[in-house]
Amino acid sequence: MSWILGFYANSRDDKPVEEFIYSLDDATFNKVMRVMDLLKVYGPKLSLPYAKRISSTIYELRTSGKVPIRLLYTWHNSQFVLLNSFKKKTNKLPSKELKLAEERLDRL
Repeated sequence: MSWILGFYANSRDDKPVEEFIYSLDDATFNKVMRVMDLLKVYGPKLSLPYAKRISSTIYELRTSGKVPIRLLYTWHNSQFVLLNSFKKKTNKLPSKELKLAEERLDRL
């Protein structure tokens, strides 16, 4: 089974996560695309080191390497929706990034 993966879009139909992904260097972009493909294939069964539950409704898609990337996502209307993305710089998930994902989830 192939799962559907979409991007959060604001009221102007901007897709900040998609824009972030396409702004990455080639190597990092390829890593992000690979973990997104894994999510499409394995769906909710995807686990560490690629995916991690953050809250009851928000999950984290993870890449490692020189530039670790995190994509926060949820399950909404029969698809995974990428809510927020950022370059990981500390060991802990920044609260502002989680808050932004929660705000976007509320707008879905």
